[in-house]
Amino acid sequence: YGWHGSFFVFGSELRVLKELPLPLPSLNPAAMAPLIDHMYVPAPLTIYRGISKLMPGTFASLSLDASVGTIPKVTPYWQARTFFGTCEETHTGTIQGLEDCLRQVMGQTLLSDAPLGAFLSGGIDSSLI
Repeated sequence: YGWHGSFFVFGSELRVLKELPLPLPSLNPAAMAPLIDHMYVPAPLTIYRGISKLMPGTFASLSLDASVGTIPKVTPYWQARTFFGTCEETHTGTIQGLEDCLRQVMGQTLLSDAPLGAFLSGGIDSSLI
C-alpha cells in the first residue's frame, strides 16, 4: 500500500502495481541491502519507493477524504503475547508439551542414511520447528 503520485494504491501483491495505468514507482534504495543479504525484502519495506507491506496481524485505515501523502494508520488486531499471555508464567506446561511433541515427530521424521536438510518457509509451522 502507499501513495503513487496522487493515487493511493494497495493490493495483496506487488504485481497489482503493474496492472495500473501508471508508470511503476522508482526502486527503493533502502530495500537493496536486505534483498541482497536475505534474497527477499522484509516488511514493511518493498522494492518500490513509497510502497509498504503490512506487518502480519495488522490492518491499515485511511480516511476517504485524506489528502495526498497522508500516512495510513496501521493498527494491530492480533498479537501472540496478548493472546497467550506471558508464556513463562501461565503456559509453561503447554509450551513444554508442544516442544516434546515436536521433538518426537521430528525424531521420527528426520531419519536418513545420508545427510539431510530442511527447507523452512518462515510460516507458523516452520517457525515452531
